[in-house]
Amino acid sequence: MPMQQTYWAQVFPAMLLCGCCPDFVYLAAQVIASNSVTRKHQGIASSLVGTLNLYGISLGLGFAGTIEVEVAKKSKSPLLGAAATMESIMSGFKAALYFSAALEAVGLLLDFAFVRVPKVDRQGWGDEDGEDPSL
Repeated sequence: MPMQQTYWAQVFPAMLLCGCCPDFVYLAAQVIASNSVTRKHQGIASSLVGTLNLYGISLGLGFAGTIEVEVAKKSKSPLLGAAATMESIMSGFKAALYFSAALEAVGLLLDFAFVRVPKVDRQGWGDEDGEDPSL
């Protein structure tokens, strides 16, 4: 990542992906969770997906921020009160970016290794929950 990079050619497409991809993942997780449980448990499954999504975002952001600050300390960043160059500021950002890329790669590998979504053949709701269909 060069310091004087072109915004529209390099940064803007990455920001579009950063804005859209979490929404796609969240939507897919909600659909998988709601199709994997009975109707009366769909609210619990949906809230669990939402909670885990927000927890993962906050945890990843906290780790990335800590990495950025610690790398900036070692390179004398002005964020911490010392004189620094643009290169020292960028080193913290690069470290946080590499950390997030590594987390994404690990998540993708775990997804391919362990997540299997069975095909759902059910039509409608039926009486699968043992509930009165007139309710």
